[in-house]
Amino acid sequence: MLDKKLVESACKKYILTAVMESDKLSKKLTLEDHTALCERVLEMKYHEVLPLAFGGEPLPTSEAEGMRDYEDKFKRALKYGLAGTAGSYATRKAVGKATGRRLTGVGSGAMHPFAKSKWHAIGAGIGMAAYYLYRKLSDPCRAKAAMATGTPGEKAVIKHQCQAEASKRVIAQLNSQLGKCDETKNPEKCKSKIQKEIVVWKKRLQNELISLAKAKRQA
Repeated sequence: MLDKKLVESACKKYILTAVMESDKLSKKLTLEDHTALCERVLEMKYHEVLPLAFGGEPLPTSEAEGMRDYEDKFKRALKYGLAGTAGSYATRKAVGKATGRRLTGVGSGAMHPFAKSKWHAIGAGIGMAAYYLYRKLSDPCRAKAAMATGTPGEKAVIKHQCQAEASKRVIAQLNSQLGKCDETKNPEKCKSKIQKEIVVWKKRLQNELISLAKAKRQA
């Protein structure tokens, strides 16, 4: 069963990254509109960010059936990763239709963040699935450290060790997806996207290991 709070968090993180790294939005929006767009994303609820992350429009809370469709897409992304979404015509069509759409409550120049850009549902599948997995594995780390006996430094070691292991699990999961790329229409593009995501998580792991080493010195 999906943890809706984690799904919402994963979608927001993905959308904010898309907004921040979109050259199109940077050129079209003023600094004030760009800031307002980021704030709007942070204010969005589950029923808004999940459809948006897959190239659709935010749905009202009454659209239970529509939300189930997006939840199924997220579940497929978790199960199959990038290889499970890379060949989806329906996904590509949905993203194409998103061109020129505007986010509710944002200035008139704010386009849909995935319109004609590198940020689309294929990237969403692997990126959000990775972040969701990381949160599922790492969220208990603070509680695990808090319940452990020992000094604050020793507890910090437990927390960072736990978070480092979570990052390693995500990297292992991403590496396991590379072999599935051969089943897609564009294996090289598929592998490139996964490898780019692996680099992101290796950097996170490196930072966590640095924090772990520091905590061990201070324990």
